[in-house]
Amino acid sequence: HTRCQSVTGVQTCALPILFNTLNTIVEFVRSDPARAEEMLLDLSDLLRHALRAADRHVVPLAEELALLDLYLDIQRARFGPRLQIERRIEPEALAAGVPVLLLQPLVENALRHGLDESDVPVTVSLEARVQDERLRLAVRDDARGGPDGSAGEGIGLPNIRQRLIALYGDEFGFAAGPRRDGGFAVEFTLPVQPHNVPPFSP
Repeated sequence: HTRCQSVTGVQTCALPILFNTLNTIVEFVRSDPARAEEMLLDLSDLLRHALRAADRHVVPLAEELALLDLYLDIQRARFGPRLQIERRIEPEALAAGVPVLLLQPLVENALRHGLDESDVPVTVSLEARVQDERLRLAVRDDARGGPDGSAGEGIGLPNIRQRLIALYGDEFGFAAGPRRDGGFAVEFTLPVQPHNVPPFSP
């Protein structure tokens, strides 16, 4: 049952990547065929690695960040310097396990509510550290969002919560909400190794 929920969650994350990225690529097919081809290759790499990792459910944070980089390569081709990424990742956090494709939906949400809806640059900050045998992970953005101020909400968060429950039971922390100075923040506290997932090999 846990395996079914986890794999379904990964598939739910992967499908929007596929459809949204293909829509983006269509925009470049005529105006910049070389860029469109490069984006297709990046998308192929991303989906191949993501589906290969799905059977493990949990991967080292270093691998999750590598998957995110493939996604960001595609988005940089679209948004250029308007997309800014800041990372504060402590080295000991890189071996800690996280659900595969945990980060990508959160970054995509920031882009949807920020770069798609205005010409203002958006900065996405990723932070990770290990404290008291727990991984503390945060994804924050300064996207202003739509007129209802709902930047960051609703897109993928229920799915992420269900995946965390399936993997960790009640052994995790999860908080999401708007930031006081604008944008959205999602924060996780996860066991360094979930109790019901076989050990991974970094």
